[in-house]
Amino acid sequence: MTTALAVRSGIPGAEWLTPANLDQGMKLADMMAGTALVPDHLKKKPEDCFPILVQALRWNMDPFAVAQATAVVRGKLCYEGKLVHAVLISMGAIDGRLSYEYSGSGQARKIVVTGTPKGGVPCSVEGTVAQWQTENGAWKRDPDTMLAYRGARVWARLYCPDAMLGVSTPDEIHEDEPKEAEVYGVRDVEPKPARRRVVEPEQQDQGHGQPQDQPEAAPSPKIPIEQVMETIADAVKKLGDKRAREVLAPAIAATGTKKAADCPADKRAGLIATMNELIELELLAMTHQGDGHEEGDQ
Repeated sequence: MTTALAVRSGIPGAEWLTPANLDQGMKLADMMAGTALVPDHLKKKPEDCFPILVQALRWNMDPFAVAQATAVVRGKLCYEGKLVHAVLISMGAIDGRLSYEYSGSGQARKIVVTGTPKGGVPCSVEGTVAQWQTENGAWKRDPDTMLAYRGARVWARLYCPDAMLGVSTPDEIHEDEPKEAEVYGVRDVEPKPARRRVVEPEQQDQGHGQPQDQPEAAPSPKIPIEQVMETIADAVKKLGDKRAREVLAPAIAATGTKKAADCPADKRAGLIATMNELIELELLAMTHQGDGHEEGDQ
């Protein structure tokens, strides 16, 4: 039985932080837990420092720096959203960096996050404050930064799932998550993800907006029924007709209708958001089952 740690490589410039086996890893975890500079939830807890150490090594990152970007929410270890972009770069999972384009204002403030998976084509996700906001006060103080953190995490989940496998961020399991999550049976995740789209190369040169002061919230736009049907068509394309029907049925039933085409106008935005979340979760489950891993995300 081997006690070697399955990590990618040494940390550039700090190879001494890369343990060669389990014993060395535990010694480093003991050292982390014994320092006064780690967050309170890790002090004198080498058993909690150890998984952070292993995760940092897989990401080719300094475990002490990663530890500073962790938190415990509802008993689950979480990694801050600002860490996601750094992970994608450190792992070489993307070509270049993610870009962020803002538009709109108030609750309609929107972000488009664009990046290119290694060896792939540019892809984007988009979302608004109305779709993603939680009870976290930072959404009111600095919505643009929160949109960027959430957008980067959603982009990574969709296009580089191997980089974020088993890792959660606090906004995914926020204590005061929207009630809609329970209505649709989707727990411990925010129920309003971004829609996905592929960006053509000529679109990459478009300018990116800068953070602005937020005016009063604007009313949400009306959602045409065609957008609901487009989401269903997307599910059929990715999951197959039979599985798409099974996955989306609970969300459609929750609107009080038997058919998505009969969904009331005031419930279409929620239906689309929930269906997108269910599609994302099903795709992740399929990917991880194919890789022989257990999914640890919420």
